[in-house]
Amino acid sequence: GGAEGAWGGSLADDCAAAGPLTNLTRIDVSNNGIRDAGFYFLITALCRLPSLTCLNVSGNSPGRAGCAALGSLIASSPRLRTLGLQQCSNIYRNITSHDFSALELAVAHGPASGAAGYFAAIQSVVESGSGAGSVGSSVGHLLELRLGGNGCRPGFERPRSAALARLLQRLPKLQLLDLNCCQLAAADADRLAEGLSTISSSLSTLDLSWNTLNASALAALSGNLAST
Repeated sequence: GGAEGAWGGSLADDCAAAGPLTNLTRIDVSNNGIRDAGFYFLITALCRLPSLTCLNVSGNSPGRAGCAALGSLIASSPRLRTLGLQQCSNIYRNITSHDFSALELAVAHGPASGAAGYFAAIQSVVESGSGAGSVGSSVGHLLELRLGGNGCRPGFERPRSAALARLLQRLPKLQLLDLNCCQLAAADADRLAEGLSTISSSLSTLDLSWNTLNASALAALSGNLAST
């Protein structure tokens, strides 16, 4: 499409030009129609920003490769504390369990270095398939992960509690987790508790609003967390 073509082609040099802006700490590129190719060019530029602490890519359309690029950035940017990935289930596509798995696998893969290193890491994750087996043991340093609004359109895969649980296990320092309006249901409670148990000592803010977790599911979730 047009936006992706621009990011993947003529704007590649503009992404690279971000390199000298070493004092940038917060970047917001939400709602720019960025897809997989654009995420690769964006991330290879952002990896050269040593002071980056907050990145908002909400409202774009990362697929498996785009999520792998984001995961590689998390693993390679020890100062990155906040990632906004909200409302990325849009008219183009919806975030699937494969995408969340790619994010987790890329974090596990560990830090990448330079454009070639990022490309190799992303390619490795994309080619690895969607299994649960991680390719490394690295963890991210994120403190805030905002995933709100990533439900699924009718007829598409429901949210991805197993893949989400594995991702949370890679982010042991999380203090804020936004899962509002992600179509989480009672059947997701056990998996969600499994992921949350790994961050229960650090987590201070959890948003589960606008889901369909019923009273019994919330009670089970609370019980599981209280026992960790």
